[in-house]
Amino acid sequence: MKSLLFILKLFFILYGLGWFISFIVTSTSYESDASLFIVSLIAIVIAFFIHWYSKDSKWEDDYLYLLFKTKYKKYSVKIKNSKEKMRNELKDE
Repeated sequence: MKSLLFILKLFFILYGLGWFISFIVTSTSYESDASLFIVSLIAIVIAFFIHWYSKDSKWEDDYLYLLFKTKYKKYSVKIKNSKEKMRNELKDE
């Protein structure tokens, strides 16, 4: 759950920053559109609430985090084993 909330938070932050930069660029032409600023402000506020909600949850209880951690551990063990086999083969020669 926390990983999905993190992805959502990141999306809303980038979305809000994009609209805010667009607001800044168009504000120099004296035709600044306040809706761009409002959309960026709403996106940043949503990201803040997602951060506030996900702050209490632990990474150790997250399914995607545990899945990634397990796959990484298995992969690293396989790499260590294959390196040892290569070293042993080089020592034999």
